[in-house]
Amino acid sequence: MAVPQDLREWLPPEHLCWKVVALVGRLDLSRFMAGYRADGQGRAAYPPAVLVALLLYCYSKGIRSTRRIEQACLDDVGCRVITANRQDLAVGRRAANGRPPVPLEAKTVIVRQHARLIRALTRLEHARNPTPVPVATARASLSDPDSRLMLSKRGGFLQGYNLQIVCARSQLLLAIELQDNPADMTALVSMVRTTQQNCRAAGITREVQAWLADNGYASTASFEALAELPLLVAVTSAPPPDSTESPAAESIPAGHRQMAARLSTPTSRNLYKRRGALVEPGFAQLFQRFGRQLHCRGNDAVDTEIKLLGNVHNMNKIFRLKAKTRP
Repeated sequence: MAVPQDLREWLPPEHLCWKVVALVGRLDLSRFMAGYRADGQGRAAYPPAVLVALLLYCYSKGIRSTRRIEQACLDDVGCRVITANRQDLAVGRRAANGRPPVPLEAKTVIVRQHARLIRALTRLEHARNPTPVPVATARASLSDPDSRLMLSKRGGFLQGYNLQIVCARSQLLLAIELQDNPADMTALVSMVRTTQQNCRAAGITREVQAWLADNGYASTASFEALAELPLLVAVTSAPPPDSTESPAAESIPAGHRQMAARLSTPTSRNLYKRRGALVEPGFAQLFQRFGRQLHCRGNDAVDTEIKLLGNVHNMNKIFRLKAKTRP
């Protein structure tokens, strides 16, 4: 049997590669293009659409390492189709021979002297404005000062962030955020407001029928701030959602009793039982595809990374949904 010469004939029409390419073709990438110089100097930049499609395709397959993406451009047919069989796209190599000219500011002598000047100025600033010595018990992460110690699911602590998601049906993400506070109760209001902003930006006009959260998000301040919404938050972990017994009123803080009364009705209990099936699989699917480790460091960088992971998650959800509903 002869192998087709055109790589595009190696993939079936419903392959993930074609879906990603079609999706990227509908994206507005003008902000990438605006960063390119238009004076005719330098070599032509790689097409942003190609690089975005390559990134989305590889992330969809759980490939996040740049070295593995580079390797995939050699042995993955989908990557080779996206990059038009150009392996240099994965690592940003130039095909020209010889060493490119070095700008004056990048010459070794200039860089070395500039670094010495910065160190001297830093020491001078410290001498003029000495900072107090931290206490002996102070600890900080040298690789990511913005991260914090979080309780690990397997016991003990780890250095990282607190992942927060809002899921609709089929675990479609309406919001995904990271916070440096291990307590979930501080995230409820911000996650609700972020979800509302995302829905407006996406043109979703239908109101959320119920906002469901477990008892880790119970907070009097949050209940007051979101009083206008159909909010159902467990105020105690004692009775299961399908229990007909309500906890004793004296065991519930005064600011939580109105929420406890709201949850005591059969309709509310039936609604709340859907919480676990909505959000818990969402966490599991994210961790299964991407793991629990982030590649970036710092608030801005990790926020960008987590948004990328959430969009890849949603993209694949939409692809699968369309495949199921197609006649």
